[in-house]
Amino acid sequence: MEAMDRCIQEYGGVGLILAIGSAEYDDEKRTFQNWHEQLKGGKSKYEYERIKRGATSRVRKITFVLRKIEVLWLTSDLILAGIRGNWIGKFQEGMRNADGSPRRPKYEINVEAIPDNVRIL
Repeated sequence: MEAMDRCIQEYGGVGLILAIGSAEYDDEKRTFQNWHEQLKGGKSKYEYERIKRGATSRVRKITFVLRKIEVLWLTSDLILAGIRGNWIGKFQEGMRNADGSPRRPKYEINVEAIPDNVRIL
């Protein structure tokens, strides 16, 4: 959010290229996750801290099939309209980075609800 807001202030808008498709996630046995952990030599310091905090482990994406590409141009007015219209939200507030530091909040876009006047392609 911070970088996009700054870009909009400085340049009048921000362009986004969205790769839209479907992802397949690791199986219930976490086969990919276990393979990756072995490849990197075991659990990381971040992983041990996550376990100590009692936070759940995220499921890893293993494939992505591209369905379409959307190109958007967003201005501050469009972001405000998107938040009011519920096609833009905020997420990752309160989440942590791999080093344990807090993540900065990000904009989340409901791609199915984007108005046509925002789409470039």
